[in-house]
Amino acid sequence: MEDINIQEVISLAAEDIENPDEKIKKVFEWNYERNALIIKGVIGFSLSLILTLLFSFFKNEIKVNLYYLIVPIFFSILTGSYGFYKLYQIKRLGRQYIAAIKLLSEFRKISPFISLYKRNLG
Repeated sequence: MEDINIQEVISLAAEDIENPDEKIKKVFEWNYERNALIIKGVIGFSLSLILTLLFSFFKNEIKVNLYYLIVPIFFSILTGSYGFYKLYQIKRLGRQYIAAIKLLSEFRKISPFISLYKRNLG
């Protein structure tokens, strides 16, 4: 789980917090929206730069050697690849959310024990 760790899930289960499911859902929604914004921006920037350079080259508006055009296109493709990598990561976010909710449910079953353990620790 990227933005919520097991210790935080244990704390949510052990403490008297209202709607811990909603708290976890909020964290994952925020994470999803942040990643979706990054993905849209990176892929959009990459595609717009590639298309602009290619259209300008083929319309003969840019009078440069083809080598000088390949370098920015290559880096734009690398940038777009990062966007698609983040897109792959965001697909896993649903599974992580389900795992966090299931873990919270399991910890709620033993929350009296967890509270007692934390109190005895100090």
